[in-house]
Amino acid sequence: MQVSIKKLPKSEVELTITLEAAEIQSELANAAARISEQMKLDGFRPGKAPYDVVKAKTGEMAIWQEAAEDIVRHSFVKAIMQENLATVGQPKIELVTFAPGNPLVYKAVAPTLPGISKLADYRSLTVKRKPTEVTDADMDRTLDELRRMQTKEQEVDRPAAGTDKIVVDMHMFLDNVPLDGGQTQNHGVVLSEEAYVPGLTDQLVGLKKGDEKTFTLPFPADHFQKNIAGKNVEFKVKVGSVVELTPPALDDAFAATLGQKTVTELKSLLKNNLESEAKEKEEQRVELEMLEKIVDGTTFDDIPDQLVTQETTRMVEELEASLKERGMEFGEYLRSLKKSRQDIQLDFAPQAVKRIKTAIVIRDIGRAEKIEADDAEVIKQVEEAVNHYKHDPEAQKYVSSPDYAESLKIRMRNRKTIEFLRDLIVQ
Repeated sequence: MQVSIKKLPKSEVELTITLEAAEIQSELANAAARISEQMKLDGFRPGKAPYDVVKAKTGEMAIWQEAAEDIVRHSFVKAIMQENLATVGQPKIELVTFAPGNPLVYKAVAPTLPGISKLADYRSLTVKRKPTEVTDADMDRTLDELRRMQTKEQEVDRPAAGTDKIVVDMHMFLDNVPLDGGQTQNHGVVLSEEAYVPGLTDQLVGLKKGDEKTFTLPFPADHFQKNIAGKNVEFKVKVGSVVELTPPALDDAFAATLGQKTVTELKSLLKNNLESEAKEKEEQRVELEMLEKIVDGTTFDDIPDQLVTQETTRMVEELEASLKERGMEFGEYLRSLKKSRQDIQLDFAPQAVKRIKTAIVIRDIGRAEKIEADDAEVIKQVEEAVNHYKHDPEAQKYVSSPDYAESLKIRMRNRKTIEFLRDLIVQ
């Protein structure tokens, strides 16, 4: 295999890869076998016909076309390893010479992780932890939330008041035009809780089943829907029911439903959990501050546009998955913002650049400090993954692959680098 390299702007490289016929023979043979599985050839079982028989039946170009993806994938990985290139993402492939009887020649353009012109003096940086505290108010909020989960509901025939829940059909209008997403049926509002529009609960107090009411309220100035932020919106509501809420008493019987013998034990458990959560959040905060300081003090080479696009695409997919977990539909979310998927992706670009820069400094500091993942730990985690997916052959095949082991090794090395920096910088 012959490889020539041309450096392009923005940390991209162009590889011209030449493969002789003997170097691609195994992929061609595998391609011929796959083709023979899909066709009937007299005297041969599916997938068992010799290469020359398949060639005579389909033509050799059909075999080359079937093999092309495997040839390019295998040879590209071999080429970047041979040339010690840190490419990222999928390369753009252009076939130059692709004909039986000739060497196969193709060009691959791929972004590489940008280099660093000047790395921040991370050994002189300091980040200070802030003390964490769990207050009585934190405890009260948590206990109230736990009691709310076991609250009994009873529909009542009286005006809504106090801690009642009122269920309404609600329609919202801006300048007499119905708002997108502003029409809802059987919407429950707990009168003792703060509503997303200040003043909404005050307007619902005193209403009973069957009542209708129209009123106007200003939306918060910082509301995420910019078209209605700070504007007066008209509400039309019809009450479907008034529900009396009765939370359980805060006693030992309630504690028992949560696996604790007494309220004292329950409070002790909750306080320990809240303290652990507070400390974990503080560790996340100091880690973020530490990495931001290193990135801000580092000078980077140009970042490839393709790399930014890949990262913003990943971020949009993460957002979509997060919304789905919370029961929200991504299309409805986009409509509420009056934005397209491409708009959101563009909004994420600055954050994507920061993510990429963070990955680069972690990589370079890890190299400078000679930090490596433990091979035994990598093997152990691969074995655990294989066992976890024992009923999923496709997933098991992936976690058994060298690619998975290598990506796992990189993640472990990055985590060890961050731990090294935390011990060095955070006080």
